[in-house]
Formats: sequence, structure tokens, C-alpha cells
Amino acid sequence: MRIVARLLVSVALIAAVLQACLIEATYRGRIEVLNRTESPIKIVGRDASFEVPACGDVVREGFVLNRYDIEDAAGRFVARHGGGGSDPQHVTPAYEMVTSAGAVYSDMSPPPQPLPECVGTIQGQ
Repeated sequence: MRIVARLLVSVALIAAVLQACLIEATYRGRIEVLNRTESPIKIVGRDASFEVPACGDVVREGFVLNRYDIEDAAGRFVARHGGGGSDPQHVTPAYEMVTSAGAVYSDMSPPPQPLPECVGTIQGQ
């Protein structure tokens, strides 16, 4: 009986530790996505998604920056990015630039000017 009780306590402690590790602060902030391809892309976040038209630039405020996917026009996975900094009270903005070569993420500064030419498409996996 004691072994079963100890086993149950051990399982409960392991479950509590795992749950604590899985809890993640939410980083809500500004994301700007520049699509430098000739087809639309989609940003799929934890609680919101939005489309960025071909050769377009979209800004969203209050977007959950922790983790989000970029999909091509057919809904195929292109990249997974995330950020927001290290303090949920002082979230750094996120910038994405998608070209036919891939997606580039920066939480430091906007993409360099001049922007790359808007050509080609990107295909996910």
C-alpha cells in the first residue's frame, strides 16, 4: 500500500512539474509582414490569422508573437517563427519579410531598405 501511495505522489509531482514547464507567458505585440512574392501568404497564430497579399505589407497590433506559422497560398507550411523578447510587459515588435527564397525574421529592426524586388512565389512543404 505504501508503494502505491509513493508512486501516486511521484506521478502527481511529475505532472505538476511538466505543467509548470508548459506554461508560457503570452507576448502580444506588433507584427509587420512584408510579402515580396507574387502570391499571397498567410500568417497563422495562436488565436488569430491573417493574409498578406502578393507584394503586400500588413501590420497587426496585439498579435500573439510567441509562435506562429507562415503558409503559402495553398496552405502549405513555409516557416515557424516567434519572439516578443524576454519580458511580456515590454514586447519587442516582430518583422517578417517573405521572399521566394524563404522567410526572414527579425525582432530588432525593420527590414533594410530598399526592399527586395517582388518576384516569384514561395512553396511550402
